[in-house]
Amino acid sequence: MEITPVAAPLSNVTRAASAQKKEQPQETFASVISKALNEVNELQVNADKLTQQYITGETTDIAEVLLAAEKASLALQLTVQIRNKIVEAYQEISNMQI
Repeated sequence: MEITPVAAPLSNVTRAASAQKKEQPQETFASVISKALNEVNELQVNADKLTQQYITGETTDIAEVLLAAEKASLALQLTVQIRNKIVEAYQEISNMQI
């Protein structure tokens, strides 16, 4: 029976992880926020479109319309709360004395 040292498997994992980091480009904070805001906007546009379709009689599924509107509302509320936390963190950092 062969006993392998613990360091050998760990070094392989470390090399594999560092290779993956080099291959994948890093997302910036701005790109993550931009992508999230675009998703919230898409939810809002979809809810508006379904509402217009319901009003004009193109669709009769009120559950789908209400679900889309609620998803858009929750996404907007979450976005506002995240913005508030970011502003609060910025203000805390600004008020720190060096």
